Amino acid sequence: MGILDTTKLALKARQAQKKMKKMEVVGSDDKDIFRVLLNGLGEVVATELNVESLSSELGDELTSEQLEKLKTIIEDSVKQAMQTAKKNLEKEIASSTSLDDLKDLFS
Repeated sequence: MGILDTTKLALKARQAQKKMKKMEVVGSDDKDIFRVLLNGLGEVVATELNVESLSSELGDELTSEQLEKLKTIIEDSVKQAMQTAKKNLEKEIASSTSLDDLKDLFS
């Protein structure tokens, strides 16, 4: 594979990555209490806790103010945990990938 072929391959890979980043999918639990929006790269774009579904699951145990506070805490915590996990995964992949693996990828 020549330098031009490698350059074209890298350009196509970047284009594919940009296209994948624009894709978005939603996942939710069976009771529709929690939703996660991911892009095509598996990055967390947004999280949402459905207060109405959570309230019906809990009954009258929490006030609406407590539910809203809980919603914010959980959404922020889940998003941060997902981002941390992704960074840790990237580090793990980088530390376990050898130079020979990268050479094989481009040959």
